[in-house]
Amino acid sequence: MSTIRRNLTEDVTYWGVASRDDRNKITFSSPVTVQARWEERAVLVEGEGGEFQSKAVVHIEQNVVREGRLYRGVSVAADPTTVTGALPIKEFAKIPNLRGTDYERRGYL
Repeated sequence: MSTIRRNLTEDVTYWGVASRDDRNKITFSSPVTVQARWEERAVLVEGEGGEFQSKAVVHIEQNVVREGRLYRGVSVAADPTTVTGALPIKEFAKIPNLRGTDYERRGYL
């Protein structure tokens, strides 16, 4: 197990974007519990829509998509918009380690 993955000790629930309708309304995929490290900290991030101030940085074990949702803890709710604290992913970064054998993945909320 890599050093990056050893530090992911929290349960976080992730809802991906399954589809969009013609009005751009998102349908979310089923919730998945993943290992992560959630940091409540503000970071200035350069994203697709320009710069923004994040509310949290989540180091996570798998790739996630923009506009998906992350929740600190375990949830089985089908719709993350009904879960207090389930925040939209505004940006995602996948950074290789120095050896190129693993990746650090970060979701910016």
